[in-house]
Amino acid sequence: MGVGRFGIPVRVQLSRIERDRIVANTNEAAQILLHAWPVTDSENVLTQ
Repeated sequence: MGVGRFGIPVRVQLSRIERDRIVANTNEAAQILLHAWPVTDSENVLTQ
């Protein structure tokens, strides 16, 4: 599977304090979703 580039870069803000990240391709977006995305709220939803 190749790396797909977005038509325009996407800005992602992972938290209120952290700086925005510019994501240019699907591989980088997947890495953010798997490793850097805040999971505390998601974990609370899954355990309730």
